[in-house]
Amino acid sequence: MAAGGEPARFAMLETLRAYGAERLEAAGEDETVAARHAAWCLALAEEAAAHRTARPWLRRVAADYDNLRAALDRAMAARDHDTVLRLAAALGWYWWTQRTIEGRQRLADALALADGQPPTPQLARTLQAAAMVEVSLSPTALTDAQARRARELFERFGDRWGSAFCNLLLAWTELQRAGPGEEGVRLVEEAYATFVELGDLWGEAYAGRARFAFESYYRGLSSDVEEAGQRALAQFEALDDQWGLAQTHFSLGEIARARGDLAGAAASFEAALAAARDAGPLWTQLASLALLASLLALQGDDARAAALNAEAVALFRRTGQPRGFGHLYNELGAVARVRGDLERARRLHTEALGILREIVGWSVPHTLTQLACAEARLGDLEGAEAHLREAADLLRTSPQPATVASILVGAALVAVGRDRPEAAARLLAAAEAVRDRIGITPIGAERHEADLAAEAVRARLDPGALAAAEAAGRALAAEDPLAPLVASA
Repeated sequence: MAAGGEPARFAMLETLRAYGAERLEAAGEDETVAARHAAWCLALAEEAAAHRTARPWLRRVAADYDNLRAALDRAMAARDHDTVLRLAAALGWYWWTQRTIEGRQRLADALALADGQPPTPQLARTLQAAAMVEVSLSPTALTDAQARRARELFERFGDRWGSAFCNLLLAWTELQRAGPGEEGVRLVEEAYATFVELGDLWGEAYAGRARFAFESYYRGLSSDVEEAGQRALAQFEALDDQWGLAQTHFSLGEIARARGDLAGAAASFEAALAAARDAGPLWTQLASLALLASLLALQGDDARAAALNAEAVALFRRTGQPRGFGHLYNELGAVARVRGDLERARRLHTEALGILREIVGWSVPHTLTQLACAEARLGDLEGAEAHLREAADLLRTSPQPATVASILVGAALVAVGRDRPEAAARLLAAAEAVRDRIGITPIGAERHEADLAAEAVRARLDPGALAAAEAAGRALAAEDPLAPLVASA
């Protein structure tokens, strides 16, 4: 035993030593491979981020997304703050267009890991990316805080581009949470001027698209607004940026819809949908599905409208987008009002209101007004008046000229229901004057309901009384058309 045991024991120790050396060498090789992999992923992600949402670069990120995700996971596990922030910030541009829900969580994790660390440009970019994905979902007070903090850091580090882009994020956040206002318009103008000065074509195109969107929402349509939209479209086409094209086509579709050009609106929403399916953003795909389906239903193509609505519902559920249901229910409710299915319309608008009150404050006045129109036609005049007053009061701090005209039509329906034809005629004339001023033409339910009210008024008033009431309505529109509604609250 002694004679043969010791050499065997020493031989075993030599084997273990050799094995350990091999493992250490392998571990060193693994670390080297991991470091090289991380460096390669950072280079790809940051080069792609420099091109923002250009289609070729989004496709390169998508093709290597498993590698990028693995590098981020490894850096998170190692608590490598710098690598995590650099990768997350760069991937923010991809998450803005694809895998947005996953991106939201990964950015939150990255920021949590960096909590308590000194402020850096990488932290500013990660905060900006977090605000970006929230703007494309449902912005909150946190979105506003992240964009403001990012802007503060960009200004500290002398990054004018980053600061200007944060201004756009703040403007979009304000628009969705409270509606268009002077502050949002100012932020957009400042950002646009900065991008033009810097010679950044993508920034100019994106801010240009924001300029015409805010102008149309806040002040109404004009030839300048449409020309700005067409310029943004041409710029995004030159950049091969389907993401920007999707949003610009969508905004142009909204303009065509507001002008009463159903064919033009449908064509723009079709183009927006095609681009969004290719390269996002998610919200444009969701909204295009809902609005295109509504237009097709109004034109009698119920089969395609139903197919698009089914696609929208599946997408809302898969991506966790309650706001999508809110907008869809409003569109379905409007179609139901045209077709006289008023109880269904009331249910749909009520459902939409419950959803949108929580997440998209800008849409609340519009939804209240649609619900009120259904209620007025059903004979629930007190309910309709209460909702119209609430909508009018909200617009005191968040002007929406198109919704003002809708409120006046709703109030005219109530006046008809209370057998006050002079008041109804006055309100309808005020609504028409508001529309003329901002360059819009009613379609669908609003056109249908304005016609119903006008027919009732003509049946009850002689020509002289009608002319006098309409003159008073035009005068009301030139002053403060919502004053009577707010005063009666």
